[in-house]
Amino acid sequence: MIPGARLSMLFLVITQLPTSRLIAQDQPLDEAYKDSLVRSIERLVSDNYVLRNLRDSIASELHLRNSNGAYDDSHDFEDLAARLTDDLQAISGDRHFLIVYDPEAAAELRVEEGEDAEGAEEAERIANRKLVRERRANFWFRRVEILDGNIGYLDLRRFSGSSAAYATAHAAVEFLAHSDAIIIDLRHNVGGSASMFVLLASYFFGDSPVHLGDIYNGISDETREIWTRPDLPLHTLPDIDLYVLTSGETFSAAEEFAYDFKHLDRAIIVGESTGGGAHMATKMELNDDYYMYLPFAGAVNPITGSNWEGIGVLPDVEVPSDDALDAAHIMIIERKLTDESDQERKNELETLLAELTAGIE
Repeated sequence: MIPGARLSMLFLVITQLPTSRLIAQDQPLDEAYKDSLVRSIERLVSDNYVLRNLRDSIASELHLRNSNGAYDDSHDFEDLAARLTDDLQAISGDRHFLIVYDPEAAAELRVEEGEDAEGAEEAERIANRKLVRERRANFWFRRVEILDGNIGYLDLRRFSGSSAAYATAHAAVEFLAHSDAIIIDLRHNVGGSASMFVLLASYFFGDSPVHLGDIYNGISDETREIWTRPDLPLHTLPDIDLYVLTSGETFSAAEEFAYDFKHLDRAIIVGESTGGGAHMATKMELNDDYYMYLPFAGAVNPITGSNWEGIGVLPDVEVPSDDALDAAHIMIIERKLTDESDQERKNELETLLAELTAGIE
């Protein structure tokens, strides 16, 4: 394993992260300390960044900014982290870069990488604490309901990487299984794990595996294919109409879901263009006080031969994100009306459509 790295296939969103339980810091932010920190960043970028042709130029530009005194007047550890993050993102155009000041989390990284018995026990305790936090968040399944007209709705805020989340995912989709259509709301989804992405995607295709995409690993210089797993869902829903809601906040794994389903013609994307992060990041320790999220891998779609990095996923139906749910709901009812032959049901849908459209006028 590369020192300081946890190399899981993780789509990560760069949003504001909590500076939880920071340890008091006696080390002064002097020139030598800053130089050492910047050198650690440069080395990890040069060795591991997903876009090999940009590694040296990113590291060199960061080195130049430091040499020119860009951080000389930074005397606060969190301020320095923010400045380094801003510069890395500006230099690379990659929002997955993040420098985090959190001595406790940096120490946890060292423990997780340790191979001795004591380190393994502490790593297990850390993993258990993370699982407790995920359970309290219901593994990011925020809302599941049946909307008027028998339309299923799922509000998912992240893609959990815990296998313990699978039962929650199964329960959510099974609750929606008898809907006439399903809306998956990713407007506030900031990314997460490829494993949950594969599980949910597998529900909406048939019994034969479907090639969703590829992941290029810039560290190993290898490409891994990502396919649906028909063995994972309790049963599949290959024919149900599917709509995915997006916004500028939608990022990383959530974008992968929207992008792949769009180009496989499996879902209609409604809302705004997404954030534009097609890379995956891993945590890498920098020193006793800091760690970084470093993009080490990237998605490649087999249909387009490209991805959404820096561009975002363009919706099929562009509306303000705040209006996306209403827009999708109306589109579904209009489509059902066109296909409906039962007059009683048609009357119900016409009444509902009038109510929905009146509500947004």
